[in-house]
Amino acid sequence: MTTKRFLVQFLVFFGTLMVFLTFAAAESRVVIKDKNGVCEVVAAQEKTTGIIAGPFKTQEEAKNVHNKECPMEENPTKTSASYYETPVIYFNEPGPGDTGQVLECVRRRTRELNIKVVLLASVSGDTALKARQILDPEIHIIAVSHVTGFVKPNHQEMTAGVRQELISKGISVLTAQHAFGGVGRGIRKQLGAYQVDEIIAYTLRIFGQGTKVAIELALMAADAGLVRTDEDVISVAGTGKGVNTALVLQPANSADFLKLKVKEVICKAARF
Repeated sequence: MTTKRFLVQFLVFFGTLMVFLTFAAAESRVVIKDKNGVCEVVAAQEKTTGIIAGPFKTQEEAKNVHNKECPMEENPTKTSASYYETPVIYFNEPGPGDTGQVLECVRRRTRELNIKVVLLASVSGDTALKARQILDPEIHIIAVSHVTGFVKPNHQEMTAGVRQELISKGISVLTAQHAFGGVGRGIRKQLGAYQVDEIIAYTLRIFGQGTKVAIELALMAADAGLVRTDEDVISVAGTGKGVNTALVLQPANSADFLKLKVKEVICKAARF
């Protein structure tokens, strides 16, 4: 009797558990926006109102769409007569895993500030292609590659095929002498004497490699005539692969380097 009773209880428990799991798995999720403009992921119900996306089978799917469709509502800019507040993100470890979030932050800030040009360090072209997927279509992306010969003589890391693909998607591609690593670097490599451009580069690296490169891109793009020096842009760079730093800045020509203005830090690496 004891064995039979145990088997019956086990079968009842197992059947109840399976029903519960089946119901939970079938419960779909939707993304809603309330009357205050705040987005959240909730379980789909018959009378759910304010749905802007869904239904989705999993919480993860719904959350991904939530992050893409509603990045601006979570951290609105606060302003007063003398100052304004806007979120800054600091990454614990630099790496390609930060790229998606950086580009989402850039998208948010281009909308808020009505900025139309984004400079982007992209050695292979992968980051530029990802930016085209995330940033709004009207944003002009300028991808800045390594100079030819950076790794070895006569070698360009961005292939001709990728360059053409970027151009076909409306992305400008700039390959030019690095503002902080041109003739001065040649003197240092040959004679062992650091010149002012590399001293500036080492100084800017106090704030991280991404900060140094983001500023460098603005000088290079201005010298190439791809950006104006009287209009703000967002410049995006990183450490190694991917990006982790985004700055709002007013570009300047290399000859007027000290007129360049870094106006906002959108995100950067905290440890580097």
